[in-house]
Amino acid sequence: MIKTAASAFLAYGLSPTIAPWTRDSEVLAALGVMALGLIALDTATGLISDREFIKEMIRRRIGGRG
Repeated sequence: MIKTAASAFLAYGLSPTIAPWTRDSEVLAALGVMALGLIALDTATGLISDREFIKEMIRRRIGGRG
């Protein structure tokens, strides 16, 4: 529910800026921003919730033994 609200606020805030690229349709811009925002937030949430992935990334950055 929080991800959907965050995506909706992004769409509300960015739609006037992106509207010129969508033939001045703020509704179409808002739909696009909300869809892409949900995808991005779902991906980020999935990556952050995977503890083993995070540990492996930290090990690679630090150069630890694997």
